[in-house]
Amino acid sequence: MGHSVAQEAKALIGQRMARVEDERFVLGVGRFVADFVCEGMLHAVVVRSQVASGVLKRLGVESACSLPGVVAVLTGADVAKDGLGGIPWEVCPPGFEDLARYVGDPLVAEPQPLLAAHEVRYVGEPLAFVIADSMAAALLAAEMVEVEIEERRPVVGLPKAALESLEAPAGAVFSTTMGDHAQVTAIFAQAALVVELTTLAPRLVAAPMETRGYLASFDAETQAWSVVAAAGKPHPVRDTIARHVLQVAPDAIRVIAPDIGGGFGAKNVAHGEMALVLWAARRLNRPVRWIATRNEAFLSDMQGRSHLMTGRLALDEEGRFIALQYRSLVDLGAYLGPRAVVPCLNGLKALTGPYRIPHISVRMDALHTNTVPTCPYRGAGVPETAFVVERLIDMAARRLGVDPADLRARNLLAPGDLPWLAPTGSQLHSADFPVILANARARAGWDARRERTTPAGRLRGFGMAFTIEAYGASYDEAAEIVSHGDGRIEILIGTKSSGQSHETTYAQIASDALGVDAAMVAIVQGDTARIARGNGTGASRSITTGGSAITVAAALFLGEARSLAGSLLQVEPEALTYGAGRFSAPGVTGAHVDLAALARLAPLGKLHVTGSFRPAMSSFPYGCHIAEVEVDPQTGDVQLIRYTAVQDAGTAINPTVAESQLRGGVAQGVGAALMEEMIYDATSGQPVTASLLDYALPRSADVSSIDVTLRGLPCASNPLGAKAIGEAGAVAAPPAIINAIVDALSPFGITHLDIPATPARIWSALQSRNSNQERGL
Repeated sequence: MGHSVAQEAKALIGQRMARVEDERFVLGVGRFVADFVCEGMLHAVVVRSQVASGVLKRLGVESACSLPGVVAVLTGADVAKDGLGGIPWEVCPPGFEDLARYVGDPLVAEPQPLLAAHEVRYVGEPLAFVIADSMAAALLAAEMVEVEIEERRPVVGLPKAALESLEAPAGAVFSTTMGDHAQVTAIFAQAALVVELTTLAPRLVAAPMETRGYLASFDAETQAWSVVAAAGKPHPVRDTIARHVLQVAPDAIRVIAPDIGGGFGAKNVAHGEMALVLWAARRLNRPVRWIATRNEAFLSDMQGRSHLMTGRLALDEEGRFIALQYRSLVDLGAYLGPRAVVPCLNGLKALTGPYRIPHISVRMDALHTNTVPTCPYRGAGVPETAFVVERLIDMAARRLGVDPADLRARNLLAPGDLPWLAPTGSQLHSADFPVILANARARAGWDARRERTTPAGRLRGFGMAFTIEAYGASYDEAAEIVSHGDGRIEILIGTKSSGQSHETTYAQIASDALGVDAAMVAIVQGDTARIARGNGTGASRSITTGGSAITVAAALFLGEARSLAGSLLQVEPEALTYGAGRFSAPGVTGAHVDLAALARLAPLGKLHVTGSFRPAMSSFPYGCHIAEVEVDPQTGDVQLIRYTAVQDAGTAINPTVAESQLRGGVAQGVGAALMEEMIYDATSGQPVTASLLDYALPRSADVSSIDVTLRGLPCASNPLGAKAIGEAGAVAAPPAIINAIVDALSPFGITHLDIPATPARIWSALQSRNSNQERGL
């Protein structure tokens, strides 16, 4: 009863409450890993391979060890001597479920060595760990390490010819298929129109503002560690390193994740450097810190994307989608990373998007190359598949001579079709796709677009794309609510914010669920010693799963508090009323007790309850995004004039935060569409774009105006009715922008551009087209 009263208040959910986090960040008093210093702290530098593939013949460390201030130079031989494991896979590849005896089983895929001992597989692979009293000494010693590698020809890039085959290419690590290929082939043979596209989603780097870093200490008496880490999943990375690398119980390691300056997926998985500082701290019995340089981030952070894809869409005489074929090759990098399987499969769950596509045929093969290993990166496979499908739809619209928005409207699932079991196995629900399309169309002025004037010498284009993601029910989250005798209420939860505003939105949820002032609520994250368990932040689950866990815990908490209050006031608990943090007995003057008083009476002077939540079914956040661009045909320069996003956020806990998350995702999508690409030399495997001088990131001038509209059809998969929003912009922006650029260039006969659509790529396409026209081709 108390829970229902609190829920009815709904005082803060849906309100634009100012971010609690902003003050310390604006004042520069946030605490990141590099801000932590310990007495006697040592500094570490990693010596990395400068060769992409080869046999390690010699690693000379004697000169480095003799330098003043150098404490140790650790190598792969030391790793083997101490019996350490490597960084294992955590998500089992399809087809290996019966073979895998446990997570990380080397029979499925060998772990990545902490330090290479016999061979090297990519430029940047760790060879030695140099530890010294000062960073200057460590850097100098690293230069003195002698490395001799017998080079081999590296494997770089994906075999495009393999896209033509339904067989696994040589060296495939794992594969998966979906649908009835024979049936789909027959449908394509009878189709009125077939459009086809082959394209590459290139490698991207996460490039967060704060590079990765770790500071480890070891207590010889307790045989326990403490590590300050830039880790978006403190418990999972702790568990992986404890069990598989150090072979100790997870609770022997305390992970403290302070403020995190962005992550986008790369800080969510276990990296070797975290294990190295833990090992070195135990070996030397002194604190050891490693902070990645910006260049190192390009060489060592697990990267994203790198999918080579072919898609074919079949339509009938009425312009209805009748079948889709999708074939992809995925570049895993040199090793199977902890969660590298996720982006290979995740995009397939939402392959057909919000469209009524009854039949599919899918084949995906994953391969190793001599490049940095991969992991989920904002969108985790969905940006790749969405790009193919949304581009195919625009290509079909142009072939049919119809408006791309009208073709989408003709094929969208309607509310009456839901729940809809897609041929991928996903069951869509809680959506109104036609309304979102109509809203986006009106908001962007889509139907009047041809009437707008374009500056002389420039070409205007408009493009749209839907985003829909499928978030499963694989993980739960727990929240502990602790009420203290001084009135403070703490929410301890295993997620970890890296910019998602948890301290604000979780406090709003707790305030409403508990009926207390949000200022009395403190959110505790990022400390495995204080928080019993957690799955961290990833796949946009924090609000939908973590926030829902808070509501479940709040109901349990108020139930416990009500029973205690009833005993104290000698009133039946059900007869008590509750509001503003206080239980009262109706009709009895002065018969009331607040949460603080109840906490003082409880054991240890605090009242605490834990509740957890795991969604019973998947959720499918979605939206429609429209880009308006101007292209200079003389230079290939693209200006994003306007970007419109209409997104169904379900219950938006804090609309300002939701809109900001959406804009941030769009900004990353702009980078992917127009400029970002991690390039490796095809012959040597050397990274060509391994610094911010060569790898372009979007700036404010590139992003322009992002107009965001939130709609709120509550989601049925969680008690808050919330829908994920953090990754939507990164999914929708690339196809929307490329659709707009191709629309602008259509008078020149250009039908497709791969991403990133750089000025050079656009200019070259125009020159090639002009040359062909001159030759009558």
